[in-house]
Amino acid sequence: MTGASGDTAKEGAFINKSLSALGDVIKALEQRSLDKPGGKIHVPYRNSTLTKLLSDFLGGNSKTIMIAACGPAASNIEETTSTMRFAARVKAVKNKPKINEDPKDAKMREMGDEISKLQTMNAELKLLSANGGVDPSKLASANLKGIAGQMKYFMAKKKLEKKDAEVTNKISAFESQVQDLEERYGKKCDELSMLAEERAKDQRTFNELREEAAKALAAAEARIDALTQDLAQAWQKTGEASSLATQRA
Repeated sequence: MTGASGDTAKEGAFINKSLSALGDVIKALEQRSLDKPGGKIHVPYRNSTLTKLLSDFLGGNSKTIMIAACGPAASNIEETTSTMRFAARVKAVKNKPKINEDPKDAKMREMGDEISKLQTMNAELKLLSANGGVDPSKLASANLKGIAGQMKYFMAKKKLEKKDAEVTNKISAFESQVQDLEERYGKKCDELSMLAEERAKDQRTFNELREEAAKALAAAEARIDALTQDLAQAWQKTGEASSLATQRA
């Protein structure tokens, strides 16, 4: 807040309105510069007297230099940032100047240039005829030969362009095939990775089952040894009992 009042406040309001309209114009010009050719973007020059007066300088044929004043003080950080953003938008504006002339004058200028070219060609032909002893009646045929040579050159150039287009198409087709093969190769690599992971998982499962089977077999062998010992002891006791019974009898 500036604390202004009365006419000063009104004048400040008008200035802020004009600056706001100027910002809208710069924004529209920036969008017009960044958009594709042929796009129609309305530039609001008529929203303010300032922008209306500066229309030719901002988006016309004039060469305009805009200076952005920034302060290094920390208290002006907001104003400095806003000014730099505005300057960046101004920098992005690109105009396409055109010659300010009447269409009739432009046509007359083109016709004058064409007449000058024809006069130059006529002078060169006359000089050629005077120095080389060429019959003027043969100049037309010589000119036709030159045109035929140019046509031959353009036809050869056309054939080369056609060949170049065919080679370019073949290269594009080959690149498409290479890309397709790369995609298929990538898929196969992914499948092989999945199969390798599954195989590793199956191998871990098999190793766990083998360890469990080995433990079970060891436990069974230990149990068989214990039963064998018990049976041997039982047979020994049975034999001792039989011997005692025989002695008593």
